[in-house]
Amino acid sequence: MAGAEEPKPLGCCGRMLVCLGLKAKPAREVSVVELTEQGEQKPELKKEQLWGSWNFTWQELESGKLREGVVRFYPGGGTSIDIYQGKFAREWKFDTIEDWFVGDIEDVGHIEAQIDLKGETASGYGTLNNGELTLWRSWEYEDAWSYIVGTWDLYSKMDPDALNSYHFRKMSDPDKPAPDIEVVINEDWRGSLAYANGCMSKEDWEMEIDAHIMSAVLGPGFGKLKMEFARDGTVGLADMHGSHFEVVRRADAEGEAW
Repeated sequence: MAGAEEPKPLGCCGRMLVCLGLKAKPAREVSVVELTEQGEQKPELKKEQLWGSWNFTWQELESGKLREGVVRFYPGGGTSIDIYQGKFAREWKFDTIEDWFVGDIEDVGHIEAQIDLKGETASGYGTLNNGELTLWRSWEYEDAWSYIVGTWDLYSKMDPDALNSYHFRKMSDPDKPAPDIEVVINEDWRGSLAYANGCMSKEDWEMEIDAHIMSAVLGPGFGKLKMEFARDGTVGLADMHGSHFEVVRRADAEGEAW
């Protein structure tokens, strides 16, 4: 699309204005409604405001080692956490209380963080398994034309127990389970789709974009493809022919996950 913003390079801090380093607060219990000193109700964090990829640093409590990773919140409610050179988990449950999100991740531990959505770069601080946690998320785009060009990996939404039965490391690792479907959008705004097992593919199709939703009619055997993206252009939710997929933008050439 003529005049669309050129997508910016995406790495751990590729689109940050400032790499934030905020000291974590100790874990605490938060009441459902808590008032400020001025008597005003504290801000309410909505789950859709978390959609996107949150890079993080985590100071492990036992070893003291500083580790990096990414927490992803998908449109539709899905979640994942990838601790680089460590564990990966999907479909863990979380809730929001005031301006905090809290959850429990199998084989990882309890996570909670207070989120600040002000400014061009959202940030947060809290704890993961009682270790200090600092998070940040890049700015948001006006529509999908700004980031749609690239490769998108589609992972079938399966039973949570099956999804949590494996781990993978960085996206550049050959051990990482392959996505179910690969979607590529070229610079001419035309797409191609291929199943990982090679059974079906569809080339050179047109698309329509409305805000952060991309739709395309692929024809017999495929039906209609609809992909709804988070406003930061990193993750999404796809529907095709009655099947649902979580969507992650492919890592860049250097293998940096975002």
